[in-house]
Amino acid sequence: MEILRGRNKYKMHLVMNKNLHLQKYLPETVIWNKENFVRMLSKHHSVVVKPNNGKQGQSIYFVEKERSKYIVKINKKKVVFSTTQEVYDHLNKGASKREFIIQQEINLAKIDGRRFDFRIIVQRKTRGHPWEVTGILVRKGGKGYKVTNRRRHGTALSLEDALKKINLPESNKETKVKRNQICFSFSS
Repeated sequence: MEILRGRNKYKMHLVMNKNLHLQKYLPETVIWNKENFVRMLSKHHSVVVKPNNGKQGQSIYFVEKERSKYIVKINKKKVVFSTTQEVYDHLNKGASKREFIIQQEINLAKIDGRRFDFRIIVQRKTRGHPWEVTGILVRKGGKGYKVTNRRRHGTALSLEDALKKINLPESNKETKVKRNQICFSFSS
Protein backbone atom coordinates (compact mmCIF):
# COMPACT_ATOMS: atom_id res chain seq x y z
CA MET A 1 0.00 0.00 0.00
CA GLU A 2 1.36 3.43 -0.85
CA ILE A 3 1.82 6.11 1.83
CA LEU A 4 -0.44 9.12 1.40
CA ARG A 5 0.10 12.59 2.77
CA GLY A 6 -2.76 14.91 3.65
CA ARG A 7 -6.45 14.15 3.76
CA ASN A 8 -7.29 13.29 0.16
CA LYS A 9 -10.16 10.84 0.68
CA TYR A 10 -10.47 9.91 -2.99
CA LYS A 11 -6.77 8.99 -3.35
CA MET A 12 -7.02 7.02 -0.11
CA HIS A 13 -10.01 5.14 -1.54
CA LEU A 14 -8.09 4.36 -4.76
CA VAL A 15 -5.12 3.01 -2.80
CA MET A 16 -7.28 0.84 -0.52
CA ASN A 17 -9.31 -0.36 -3.51
CA LYS A 18 -6.13 -1.95 -4.95
CA ASN A 19 -6.11 -4.36 -2.00
CA LEU A 20 -8.25 -7.39 -2.88
CA HIS A 21 -9.04 -8.04 0.79
CA LEU A 22 -10.41 -4.50 1.31
CA GLN A 23 -12.34 -4.00 -1.95
CA LYS A 24 -15.58 -5.65 -0.83
CA TYR A 25 -15.73 -3.49 2.30
CA LEU A 26 -15.32 -0.12 0.61
CA PRO A 27 -18.30 2.04 -0.31
CA GLU A 28 -18.44 3.06 -3.95
CA THR A 29 -16.67 6.42 -4.19
CA VAL A 30 -16.44 8.83 -7.14
CA ILE A 31 -15.44 12.45 -7.79
CA TRP A 32 -18.25 15.02 -7.66
CA ASN A 33 -19.76 15.96 -11.01
CA LYS A 34 -23.28 15.91 -12.38
CA GLU A 35 -22.94 12.65 -14.32
CA ASN A 36 -21.51 10.78 -11.31
CA PHE A 37 -24.13 12.27 -8.99
CA VAL A 38 -27.07 11.18 -11.17
CA ARG A 39 -25.56 7.71 -11.66
CA MET A 40 -24.88 7.22 -7.95
CA LEU A 41 -28.41 8.32 -7.00
CA SER A 42 -29.93 5.95 -9.53
CA LYS A 43 -27.77 3.09 -8.25
CA HIS A 44 -27.98 3.63 -4.46
CA HIS A 45 -30.85 4.46 -2.10
CA SER A 46 -28.71 7.09 -0.38
CA VAL A 47 -25.37 8.78 -0.97
CA VAL A 48 -23.04 11.10 0.90
CA VAL A 49 -21.57 14.19 -0.78
CA LYS A 50 -18.58 15.57 1.12
CA PRO A 51 -15.35 17.49 0.71
CA ASN A 52 -12.48 15.38 -0.59
CA ASN A 53 -10.15 16.88 1.99
CA GLY A 54 -12.72 17.69 4.65
CA LYS A 55 -12.49 17.35 8.38
CA GLN A 56 -14.70 17.82 11.41
CA GLY A 57 -17.90 16.91 9.59
CA GLN A 58 -18.25 20.21 7.73
CA SER A 59 -20.24 20.39 4.47
CA ILE A 60 -21.34 16.73 4.52
CA TYR A 61 -24.65 16.19 2.70
CA PHE A 62 -26.71 13.01 2.96
CA VAL A 63 -29.01 12.55 -0.04
CA GLU A 64 -31.76 9.95 0.12
CA LYS A 65 -34.38 8.86 -2.43
CA GLU A 66 -37.83 8.52 -0.94
CA ARG A 67 -40.51 7.61 -3.46
CA SER A 68 -40.48 10.46 -6.00
CA LYS A 69 -38.64 12.94 -3.76
CA TYR A 70 -35.06 13.55 -2.71
CA ILE A 71 -34.24 14.45 0.87
CA VAL A 72 -31.00 16.31 1.60
CA LYS A 73 -29.80 16.35 5.21
CA ILE A 74 -26.94 18.43 6.55
CA ASN A 75 -26.46 18.39 10.29
CA LYS A 76 -30.03 18.59 11.67
CA LYS A 77 -31.48 20.44 8.66
CA LYS A 78 -33.56 18.70 6.03
CA VAL A 79 -34.53 20.00 2.57
CA VAL A 80 -36.82 18.17 0.13
CA PHE A 81 -36.48 18.36 -3.67
CA SER A 82 -38.53 16.94 -6.55
CA THR A 83 -35.80 16.31 -9.12
CA THR A 84 -32.15 15.31 -9.23
CA GLN A 85 -31.46 18.56 -11.10
CA GLU A 86 -32.79 20.58 -8.13
CA VAL A 87 -30.65 18.55 -5.71
CA TYR A 88 -27.57 18.89 -7.92
CA ASP A 89 -28.04 22.68 -8.26
CA HIS A 90 -28.45 23.04 -4.49
CA LEU A 91 -25.35 20.98 -3.67
CA ASN A 92 -23.24 22.38 -6.48
CA LYS A 93 -23.33 25.85 -4.88
CA GLY A 94 -20.96 24.57 -2.21
CA ALA A 95 -19.35 21.71 -4.10
CA SER A 96 -18.15 23.91 -6.97
CA LYS A 97 -15.85 25.87 -4.64
CA ARG A 98 -13.62 22.91 -3.75
CA GLU A 99 -13.25 19.25 -4.66
CA PHE A 100 -16.04 16.98 -3.38
CA ILE A 101 -16.62 13.25 -3.58
CA ILE A 102 -19.76 11.13 -3.65
CA GLN A 103 -19.97 7.92 -1.65
CA GLN A 104 -22.54 5.21 -1.29
CA GLU A 105 -23.94 5.73 2.22
CA ILE A 106 -23.15 2.99 4.71
CA ASN A 107 -25.91 2.06 7.11
CA LEU A 108 -23.99 2.35 10.38
CA ALA A 109 -24.84 0.31 13.44
CA LYS A 110 -25.98 2.18 16.56
CA ILE A 111 -25.02 2.47 20.19
CA ASP A 112 -27.60 4.11 22.46
CA GLY A 113 -29.67 4.90 19.35
CA ARG A 114 -26.81 6.85 17.73
CA ARG A 115 -24.65 5.94 14.76
CA PHE A 116 -21.06 4.93 15.50
CA ASP A 117 -17.90 4.05 13.63
CA PHE A 118 -14.46 2.68 14.36
CA ARG A 119 -11.37 4.76 13.72
CA ILE A 120 -8.38 2.48 13.40
CA ILE A 121 -5.00 4.13 13.14
CA VAL A 122 -2.54 2.10 11.09
CA GLN A 123 1.04 3.27 10.71
CA ARG A 124 4.49 2.06 9.71
CA LYS A 125 7.94 3.50 10.26
CA THR A 126 9.09 3.28 6.65
CA ARG A 127 8.00 1.58 3.44
CA GLY A 128 10.06 -1.46 4.39
CA HIS A 129 8.39 -1.92 7.77
CA PRO A 130 5.06 -3.71 8.29
CA TRP A 131 1.85 -1.77 8.97
CA GLU A 132 0.87 -1.73 12.65
CA VAL A 133 -2.38 -0.88 14.42
CA THR A 134 -1.33 1.90 16.79
CA GLY A 135 -4.73 3.04 18.00
CA ILE A 136 -8.43 2.23 17.97
CA LEU A 137 -11.20 4.66 18.79
CA VAL A 138 -14.96 4.45 18.49
CA ARG A 139 -16.89 7.61 17.66
CA LYS A 140 -20.60 7.86 18.48
CA GLY A 141 -22.67 10.52 16.74
CA GLY A 142 -24.48 13.31 18.52
CA LYS A 143 -28.24 13.09 18.96
CA GLY A 144 -29.94 13.76 15.62
CA TYR A 145 -26.67 13.86 13.64
CA LYS A 146 -25.58 11.38 10.98
CA VAL A 147 -21.89 12.25 11.33
CA THR A 148 -19.87 11.02 14.30
CA ASN A 149 -17.27 13.72 14.91
CA ARG A 150 -16.95 15.85 18.05
CA ARG A 151 -17.70 19.10 16.27
CA ARG A 152 -21.22 17.78 15.63
CA HIS A 153 -21.64 16.66 19.26
CA GLY A 154 -20.14 13.21 18.76
CA THR A 155 -18.35 11.46 21.60
CA ALA A 156 -15.38 9.13 21.73
CA LEU A 157 -15.56 5.72 23.37
CA SER A 158 -12.88 3.22 24.10
CA LEU A 159 -13.05 0.01 22.09
CA GLU A 160 -13.86 -1.94 25.25
CA ASP A 161 -16.75 0.39 26.25
CA ALA A 162 -18.19 0.32 22.74
CA LEU A 163 -18.08 -3.47 22.52
CA LYS A 164 -19.95 -3.70 25.85
CA LYS A 165 -22.71 -1.44 24.45
CA ILE A 166 -23.19 -3.25 21.15
CA ASN A 167 -26.47 -5.05 21.49
CA LEU A 168 -25.39 -8.58 20.58
CA PRO A 169 -25.44 -11.68 22.74
CA GLU A 170 -21.98 -12.47 24.09
CA SER A 171 -22.01 -15.79 22.22
CA ASN A 172 -22.19 -13.88 18.91
CA LYS A 173 -19.41 -11.44 19.75
CA GLU A 174 -15.80 -12.33 19.07
CA THR A 175 -13.06 -9.77 19.51
CA LYS A 176 -9.34 -10.20 19.27
CA VAL A 177 -7.02 -7.28 19.69
CA LYS A 178 -3.34 -8.04 19.44
CA ARG A 179 -0.31 -5.84 18.97
CA ASN A 180 -0.24 -5.98 15.14
CA GLN A 181 -3.60 -7.51 14.39
CA ILE A 182 -7.22 -6.66 14.97
CA CYS A 183 -10.10 -8.93 14.17
CA PHE A 184 -13.78 -8.19 14.64
CA SER A 185 -16.46 -10.74 13.97
CA PHE A 186 -20.07 -9.77 14.66
CA SER A 187 -22.86 -12.06 13.63
CA SER A 188 -26.55 -11.41 14.06
